[in-house]
Amino acid sequence: MNTDKLLMPFAQAYKALSMPRPTAYKRAHAGKFPVPVHQINGRMMVRSADWAAFVQALDNDAFRVGGA
Repeated sequence: MNTDKLLMPFAQAYKALSMPRPTAYKRAHAGKFPVPVHQINGRMMVRSADWAAFVQALDNDAFRVGGA
């Protein structure tokens, strides 16, 4: 399965980060949200592959800080 086209609503992404909605939208429009945000049919979406890479990087950092 090609995961490049799997999308997640932007609302799920910022809620998963426990980020307030106004802050999330400001960061997304400024290009400073942790993952790229795309406009598709008028809706803000995040590619699942981008989200997975971001979460993996967080996991790697957590192990690096705690283990080394």
